[in-house]
Amino acid sequence: MFFDEGYPDTSVSRPDFANMCSRIREEKPYGVLVLHPRDLSTDEAIKSHLASLVWRTGVQLLTVRGELPTRPEHVMQP
Repeated sequence: MFFDEGYPDTSVSRPDFANMCSRIREEKPYGVLVLHPRDLSTDEAIKSHLASLVWRTGVQLLTVRGELPTRPEHVMQP
């Protein structure tokens, strides 16, 4: 489970998020769990961008509640 505290949800540049994606590539977990999609961002474009960064690692993006952005067809399926 990932919490990205300390950065505004309208920021695309998030070092901790980038580090998490790097660790995903190394450790190959099943997925990343966010409690709610708004924890990625309240901005739809930023939320989609961050979700794509996770999907490009080849893992699932999971949420406890709420709807995730739709995965674009060109983004890798796990």
